[in-house]
Amino acid sequence: MKIGAPSIEEIRKLPVFFIIGRERSGTTLLRTLFDAHRNVNIQIEFHFILLFYFKYGKVVNWQRSRLREFYNNLRRLPQFNLITIDEKKLKEDIMRCEGSCTFGELCRVVLYNYVSFFPKEEIILLGDKCPYYSLYCEMLLEVFPEAKFIHLVRDPRDNILSMLKVHFESRFFSSLAYRWKYYNKKIEESKSKHPGSFFTIKYEDLVNAPEAHLQEICGFLEVPYDVEMPEFYNKKDELMKVYPAEVFTKIHKSLFRKINGQHVSEWKKKITKAQLKKADLIAGKFAERYGYEQKYKKRNLLLLLRTLPGRIYGRLYYTYSWLIDIMPFNVKLKIIFLSGRIFKSGWTRFKKIEDRK
Repeated sequence: MKIGAPSIEEIRKLPVFFIIGRERSGTTLLRTLFDAHRNVNIQIEFHFILLFYFKYGKVVNWQRSRLREFYNNLRRLPQFNLITIDEKKLKEDIMRCEGSCTFGELCRVVLYNYVSFFPKEEIILLGDKCPYYSLYCEMLLEVFPEAKFIHLVRDPRDNILSMLKVHFESRFFSSLAYRWKYYNKKIEESKSKHPGSFFTIKYEDLVNAPEAHLQEICGFLEVPYDVEMPEFYNKKDELMKVYPAEVFTKIHKSLFRKINGQHVSEWKKKITKAQLKKADLIAGKFAERYGYEQKYKKRNLLLLLRTLPGRIYGRLYYTYSWLIDIMPFNVKLKIIFLSGRIFKSGWTRFKKIEDRK
């Protein structure tokens, strides 16, 4: 429960930050750490902002009918079932935004209404974690000009091995290496234009010295450091109420334990020589900017040809995703639900909100 809740006008002006980076780079860990902060409200991954941007991003005056539509469309989103939220209060707060209101302000109202199981006091900062937002930093800065971004980066070789464990995407090693580079390159492009809005931290540094780096991140976000943040794992039972059990047992089981660096440099024991050559060829040079040293720097035509299908597949994947993003909302939603069934996304096991009475 939030103590000292602000007015709807104050909520609409709260600062916002985003946790971005390639999947399996520690973004869920960092989100949970900030969820444990008494003065921060940060949702689990929902990415409604991007899903709604092309439909509502330019709206600056909201009639009650459009606000009602906005709320109903929120409830139709596939992961809405996983969000802990008071639907009645959310609807009331959204309807109180009638009249002059930007899309960003309305999004803040949604972010504020997330109900955390961690104790909260006065909320002074809103957050959102979504790796896919890494590709849309410019859009987010258009909606939230003063937004700040925490960019988590992980050794590409460890990241790829982790991705192979959870079956999020393709099983092509070269494609996963390409996607690691693509995500971080897109972030760096936005960072070069807005250097003061980005804070980059390596996953390895965070897990090896969490308190020191959390204090540094809090300083960047201009919020006081909360000593309860590193103790988040003591809320295991409450965490399991938010996430489906299989999410923890298969994907985020590390959230049951105190932060440790046991998965750092796993690639040295588990990656094959052929895989390492592929990783270094595709992502190695770019990874050096973060201090990740390449083992194989020599390039050869045969290896370039062998990795070409994976690199092409990786690029086409983002072209396909972009085309879906710009489609009309109802068409986009149908495709998302269909993709969820085909690829067996966790939220498809929950009853669709549109089937509710």
